[in-house]
Amino acid sequence: MNESPQSTQSSVLSSEQKISTAQDLAQLVDQIAILLQDADQVDKREYEALYAAFYRNKNKVESSLDAEGKELVLLQEARLNDLNQQFRKIERERNEALAAKQIENGTKVEALLNELESLLDESIDFKVIYDGFHRIREGWESLRPLTQQDESSLGKKFVALRDAFYDLKHINEELRDYDFRKNLEAKQALLEEMRALEQSDDILDAVRKLDVLVARWRDVGPVSRDYRAEIAQAYKTLTTSIYKRHQAYHDGVKEEETQNAQRKEELVARVQAYLQELPKSVAQWTTKTDEIKALQEEWRNIGRASKKSNTDLYLRFREVCDQFFVAKQEFFKERKQTQSEAISQRKALIETANEVANGRSYVETAEALKALQEEWKRLPHLRKEEGDALWSEFRKSFDAFFQRKREHDRKQHGIEHHNELRKKSLLSELKAFVDQEEIPSNLKEKLTAIKENWKKIGRAGETINDKLWEEFCALNDVLYERLRKLSNQRRGEQVKARYKKLSEQPQGVQGELQFLQRKAERLRGELRNYDNNISFLSAGSKGGANPLIAEVERKRARLAQDLQHVEEELNMLRSMESNN
Repeated sequence: MNESPQSTQSSVLSSEQKISTAQDLAQLVDQIAILLQDADQVDKREYEALYAAFYRNKNKVESSLDAEGKELVLLQEARLNDLNQQFRKIERERNEALAAKQIENGTKVEALLNELESLLDESIDFKVIYDGFHRIREGWESLRPLTQQDESSLGKKFVALRDAFYDLKHINEELRDYDFRKNLEAKQALLEEMRALEQSDDILDAVRKLDVLVARWRDVGPVSRDYRAEIAQAYKTLTTSIYKRHQAYHDGVKEEETQNAQRKEELVARVQAYLQELPKSVAQWTTKTDEIKALQEEWRNIGRASKKSNTDLYLRFREVCDQFFVAKQEFFKERKQTQSEAISQRKALIETANEVANGRSYVETAEALKALQEEWKRLPHLRKEEGDALWSEFRKSFDAFFQRKREHDRKQHGIEHHNELRKKSLLSELKAFVDQEEIPSNLKEKLTAIKENWKKIGRAGETINDKLWEEFCALNDVLYERLRKLSNQRRGEQVKARYKKLSEQPQGVQGELQFLQRKAERLRGELRNYDNNISFLSAGSKGGANPLIAEVERKRARLAQDLQHVEEELNMLRSMESNN
């Protein structure tokens, strides 16, 4: 049969009930955590009561919980198990220390009782026995704790020896006054110890020792009436002074607890501030998490606050820390989704890279692959293992392409080497012309032919091409300079012949001079226009070679050469005219 809705509701706790159950268990665990903060003051009975209460509550509701509710209970039980291990360690260390102390005290007490037994058996002066008895009794009273077995067996032995001592003491009743005197000495000695404690800087240690001295004071017998009031007043004055200091110390502790509460309030506020502006990246989360852990460590190093506020502060601090770590968990959950999308995007880039890598143009393909690589870098980072695997797959198409490109470049290198040899051959021809003393009549035509052949040859290697070109230009400059000098020489002879012819005509030389001056002026004007055009074109150019500027500069160079020839001809005619 199907269960009724009411039956289902009664067998499975609601969400609110699950949360309430988890909170109840968490509160019990929190109480245990607070209890264990001070290892020296752990109350075993209180701990065991809280521990049992946890499992009573757990067993009461466990059968009614669904998977989610059980998971919440298991979370608190895991915390309890960690704290239980801490408690067991504290108990083990405390019991080990107690057992060792009991064994040590038992050995010492047994030695004292054996000594007392020897004293009582010896026939010596009663004063020696008396002093020894009181010394041994003080040792017996101070050497605690003992094991239960030692407390019983050694206690019986002490009582028997004490009774034997007092039996002997009664025989020496005449020593009553001696007892009074020894008691007075004992109390005066205790007063001296109390005076030393009054000056002690460690008031807690002083009070603990004072409690022992007070117990010893009570065990010391009476003094004579002559000294009782004086001794009692000194005792009261010293104990009152030390206990007042002890009270002042506790007042200071209370003030310190107030300051500790303020520091803990500040830590709560600092963690709350982190919640106002949560990190945006893994690195920021890592940094902020370290800072939160540092604050938690600082919290642990702060002493206790007052009993009234300590628990409340702890719960508030734990709550804001939990909120931070829940937010961190949500961030990494969303990041996991982002990582999944980033993986899909990277796989798409891998497919694109595989297609692009088969392109025919090495330059365009290389640029396209570099662009894909830049796009890859802009994607969100992945975990190292996944990122490295996808990167390795992405690089395969790059490696295949650049291997193919290197094969192409090796072939291209062979062509460039052949071009280098051809250019060096042309340079050898130019060097041969430079080494000749007489210039061939057809040198200009040969230089033009060599230049045309040079243009037809492709590039040489990257490192040698510019060097060969510089050498080619330098050799051409030398040869063209020799041609220019030869041309100037011939032009000078032509000018002399023309001068001779012009001098035979009326105003012939002056007319030629005026003609050349006008021509020179015209050429200078054209030269200025070219300079302006070059400046204008250079200002508008945004970098790189501009073929239009290069063409204008070549025309300007020819114009400047024409102007130089006209000015040289003018100077020669003027020189000839002045000599006549």
